[in-house]
Amino acid sequence: MVRPRNHGHEPTTWTRAEADGTIEDVAVGQKVDAWVGAIAESCPEQATADAVFILAAS
Repeated sequence: MVRPRNHGHEPTTWTRAEADGTIEDVAVGQKVDAWVGAIAESCPEQATADAVFILAAS
């Protein structure tokens, strides 16, 4: 799951919670293709929304 860490305000960092419990912080504008792709496999609608939001905010 990917979600903004600052409660809905313009994000500067996103948290990626891995299946194994690892949490990775990703700055807006950082290359995110790999993890957006992984989310797309499990939830295409959410991945599209996250990808658009990240690209728009970067």
